[in-house]
Amino acid sequence: MTTLRKACGNCTASKRKCIVQLPKCIRCTQKGLECRYDLQPLSAATGQAEPAPHFSFNPSNCDSPGYCIMKTLRFRAPDIDPAICRPGHGDALEVLRLGFRSVPVLARAGKPAVFVHPKLQSSVDKHFVAGPGEVGEGGVGCGSFKRLVEMNVKAVPVKEALAALQALLVYLAASFFSSSQTEQGDENTERFLPVLSEWTQALLAAGPTATKMPGRNQSPWQDWLFGESIRRTIIMSYVLALALAGFQYGYCSNWLFVESLPFDRRAGLWMAESPQAWIAAAGARTGDEVGQQLNSLHEFAESLHVSPRVDHNFQKPLLVVLGATGTQGGSVLSYFLSLVPPPYALRGITRDPSSAKSVSLASLGVEMVAGHFDDPSSLDAAFKGASAIFSVTDFWQSFANPSLRDKASASSQSIGVICRENEAQQNRNIIDAAAKVTTLERLVFSGLPSPNKLSAGKYAHVYHFDGKGMAEDYGRSAHPKLWEKTNVLYAGYYLENYFGATGHLFRPRMNKAEDTLILSVAEPLATTLLPMYSAVTGTGNLVQALLRAAPGKRVIGVNQWLSLQDFARILAREIGKKIEFVDRNPSFDLGDPDVEKDYADMMGFCIEFGYDGGKVDKSIVQPADLGVSVHLESVEEWCKKQDWEKVLQVD
Repeated sequence: MTTLRKACGNCTASKRKCIVQLPKCIRCTQKGLECRYDLQPLSAATGQAEPAPHFSFNPSNCDSPGYCIMKTLRFRAPDIDPAICRPGHGDALEVLRLGFRSVPVLARAGKPAVFVHPKLQSSVDKHFVAGPGEVGEGGVGCGSFKRLVEMNVKAVPVKEALAALQALLVYLAASFFSSSQTEQGDENTERFLPVLSEWTQALLAAGPTATKMPGRNQSPWQDWLFGESIRRTIIMSYVLALALAGFQYGYCSNWLFVESLPFDRRAGLWMAESPQAWIAAAGARTGDEVGQQLNSLHEFAESLHVSPRVDHNFQKPLLVVLGATGTQGGSVLSYFLSLVPPPYALRGITRDPSSAKSVSLASLGVEMVAGHFDDPSSLDAAFKGASAIFSVTDFWQSFANPSLRDKASASSQSIGVICRENEAQQNRNIIDAAAKVTTLERLVFSGLPSPNKLSAGKYAHVYHFDGKGMAEDYGRSAHPKLWEKTNVLYAGYYLENYFGATGHLFRPRMNKAEDTLILSVAEPLATTLLPMYSAVTGTGNLVQALLRAAPGKRVIGVNQWLSLQDFARILAREIGKKIEFVDRNPSFDLGDPDVEKDYADMMGFCIEFGYDGGKVDKSIVQPADLGVSVHLESVEEWCKKQDWEKVLQVD
């Protein structure tokens, strides 16, 4: 084996003792010198040494191996949600492949690898760690691997169990990261993941006891190396499982848990190759003093037991969808159910899990749970374990609530104001509950702007907007940490409204004699651009994009920005009719004065400030600006799928 220098270039030239640590030795640090280690052999090598592959992940120089791996693999890139690792992300996997490949190479060279340290190696360790260097040819089918997996790690000393797990990791990584990336290779790796999980748990259970056994005649450095090697090996076991899940299934769960595991931040501790270098790297005077400063294996094991378990069997992250049987929530569930494989486990929140819609969703695999926006405790239970939450409330459901109408009758407030305040409080309850969820990585909040606020009171009656706008302001001010991982969706003007109770307001009428569509809307409303949006077909797609996009976005849900006249032209073209415009607004006679004031003020707000308030609030972005791919069909495509004969009134 080639013997490498144990001193940096400056100390060698000065013939001074070098206290080795990375990135600089003690002497160079004190003198402010550039420190480089000469890795050329002191004497001619007896054989050609295999070059160690370059690997940018240096666990000794980062906060934790979990953080280093995820940062190096760019799982937090702008276009990738932390809970969804892009399938087949080749560049990231290549970095990880090189890291695992470097282990036997560095071990044979007597240098510290990511999770194997040469000072702990015995003859058994060397057999296990060096053997996988040739795994590229034999893979998991080679004889040495078969002998390895037959081992009962619970019946051997912990040090041998550690070496066996390290070898298993290298074998499985080599199989998974084989150059061909064949399906057979993936299947082999996945087949032995239960063994990897079992061995990892066995090592975790036995490690803390082994490090505290009486009569162990080891220095503080050796004790720490042993515990640190166990820690790193367990971490890399989880990381390999997460990488396989990200590549093969398109998601990985609990990586934030991996990042949170306790590791010392000081550089050079793991890379130290002598007790003196280790003590110097810790800035201490004795080994006992260093040992008192560092996280113990007991603390590490305890953090694993109290934290969410990383599942080697690829347990999916949980997406909780409010309003599961409504328009937006139903769209989200339908969209994610259509993905193969679905990247999330799905939980739908509804007032009545026994309803026909709820039962239908449950039959498709959605966990349907009762939750009431007015009952914070039910929301706490419904959100338990959520990785992501889609939140939406329905103002018009409150508007039809008899108890709220009774409340309005008994007070001096209108039903519109009562329902606005009720929806605002429901959203506050949702936000408060979401802020308590320790596993939450993303909240997608379905909101709307506040016309009352943006217009300084000019348009004070758009009740079904204002309640959501008030809640968004509350979330941002009361729960800033939650809002750091929140994206807000402003649903545009529903195309589905053309088929609803208010559809007649802006839906063209058919003049059969003239074979012409007639739209009666006056200027400037007739040519004001509105965000035409199919909530049924578009919300699921947009929510997926908002789960993947970086947080802090406020996006308008829109298929196309069109005026009412633009839409009428498209419709006329699709059904083969002529179009005629009449400069006269329809009557807002909707049977309730508060509804009429709401719609009249909404249209005034759209003309002056824009539907999303975008004429004054420049923070609103378009779907194309999210930085991730999102496809929303054109209004023309949407129109082609509708049955217009049923709704077009004939003059």
